[in-house]
Amino acid sequence: MPVLKSPKYTDHPAEHLSKLVPEETKAHLLKTPKQLLIENPIYAERLASLRNHYNYSYLVQWIYLLKHVIKLSDAFDVENLEEELLGIAPPVFLNSLKTKLIQFLKNEKLQNIDMEFDFFVDQIYQDYNLIELNEEQIKNEENGDVDDTPLITYSKLPLLEQIDVLYNLAKLSNTKSYANFRKVVDKFEKPQLSLKIHPIYTIDKQNTRDEYIILQDARLYLRRWEYTDLSLPAKRSEYDSKVKNPYEDLQPLEPAMIHWECLTAGIYQYDDMIKELKKSFGKKTSSDEYALSKQLEENIDFIVQHDLKKRKQGAQRKREIEMQMLMANRKRSSRLEEKEKRKKEEEEERMKEFEIIKQQAAEMRAAKRQKLKESMYATSNDSNHMSREERLKKRQEITSSSAIPAEKTTQNADDSIIEVKNPPILDVQETTTSVASSQAQVPPQTTTAEILPVAREEQRPIIPEKAINPASESASPPAAPKTILVTETSTVAGNTENTALPNVFDPSV
Repeated sequence: MPVLKSPKYTDHPAEHLSKLVPEETKAHLLKTPKQLLIENPIYAERLASLRNHYNYSYLVQWIYLLKHVIKLSDAFDVENLEEELLGIAPPVFLNSLKTKLIQFLKNEKLQNIDMEFDFFVDQIYQDYNLIELNEEQIKNEENGDVDDTPLITYSKLPLLEQIDVLYNLAKLSNTKSYANFRKVVDKFEKPQLSLKIHPIYTIDKQNTRDEYIILQDARLYLRRWEYTDLSLPAKRSEYDSKVKNPYEDLQPLEPAMIHWECLTAGIYQYDDMIKELKKSFGKKTSSDEYALSKQLEENIDFIVQHDLKKRKQGAQRKREIEMQMLMANRKRSSRLEEKEKRKKEEEEERMKEFEIIKQQAAEMRAAKRQKLKESMYATSNDSNHMSREERLKKRQEITSSSAIPAEKTTQNADDSIIEVKNPPILDVQETTTSVASSQAQVPPQTTTAEILPVAREEQRPIIPEKAINPASESASPPAAPKTILVTETSTVAGNTENTALPNVFDPSV
């Protein structure tokens, strides 16, 4: 029979939860950290004073429900806000809240929240008279003396007074535009239930009332009211003499909140409170402790789900921090480090060589462009001052110096078409003399034609000639070859001219 392993005991708080918490939820809580960053004992005193401050609880509840009044759409979590207030995390959400409050109340866009928020807070406090002036300031104001000293400097205030400033700005946002406030309220299906605080249990004593409240931050609060003694006048005349203005004379009859306290924060404290209440009332089911414990049990699901969500987020943040630490301090092989270093050096050398080649190519292209530009200007200037004969002679000299060796001309089978390919450039007089002497001795079998250089290098067209009859060659003297008119196209400095050259095969030339 297999032996079941007993679970190892740990000091995780989830091990001590009561049966009110499902086992599946306990298993999930066991996978989360034992405590969050703000649950460190070094922050306990500051957190207690902060959570027991009524204005802070009001601000947190207002952000949860009415943050859209100032068009604040950032995700909000009360634990993250407390981390920012205590300096554990950078004030990302807190700066966003300040910016939206100033934009809504002053219609100003902040460029630097740290430098400009103090200035705008002082202006708002002066505009709405949110701070009482001392005697000296009142006297200066009556005399017309202008004092540029700020009435309040937010950055120099202690933490609880900074919370009071944000609390006042939030209340002003509710009353600045009633249409905007009503638009946000109407989005709730039942605003009278969603926006109003409903105690889960109340305990009345002589002139006090204790209310137990669970807000949107899943924390249990105690609010205590104090009522003044009400003495009814025996006669109507006594009432008329005491109450002349009901709005002012009956104001002291309003109850006053004398105590605000955060009892539990998180499922572990909430479950411990239920256990203590059960021990206190014992078997007395008619006591207030018994009734309160039953109400707490009914709301335990909301507390568990909220707490489990924030602890999972805390575990995720912790894993991210640990991964970053491992990546920063990881051990690496010396061989891999040397290989990566060598690869990096080779890449740097290759990039340097590539840059040098690019620079040399750019310099060569620039020199070539400059040389071409200078030659074009020189040719253009020389051509403008030269006559036609001088240009022709200059062109012949340039061409003869760079002439390509001539290819032999070929005669087709029918002796009627002669094809000339890239003939050599010769002087016109020399060509005429050589052709005349060759015609006097033998009949021409192969004809050489001189073609002067043209602007573009292209293949010469096939020039048809009159067919030679071998039978009549011996009977009659050879006839003069057909005149071939070669047209020179000269393009110099943008001018185009056509010149008819003489027939170089004519002996009379």
